[in-house]
Amino acid sequence: MQVSVLQDDRFLASHATFEAWAEGRKQLRMEYFYRDMRRTTGLIRWRVTNLPETSGTLITTTANPHPRM
Repeated sequence: MQVSVLQDDRFLASHATFEAWAEGRKQLRMEYFYRDMRRTTGLIRWRVTNLPETSGTLITTTANPHPRM
């Protein structure tokens, strides 16, 4: 039985991107892959802002409308 794997543009990463990331790693953890994809694409950036009027911090996200791939 022959199987073909086709590219799917609904995902941020292709099979080749994942395979390149996974090469040489002993453990494949989704957390690390997602972190790398966020850094690579720039889609989600976490910014911690210290608020002077409160003792806590505010964590906000910014979305990049033109991701770098």
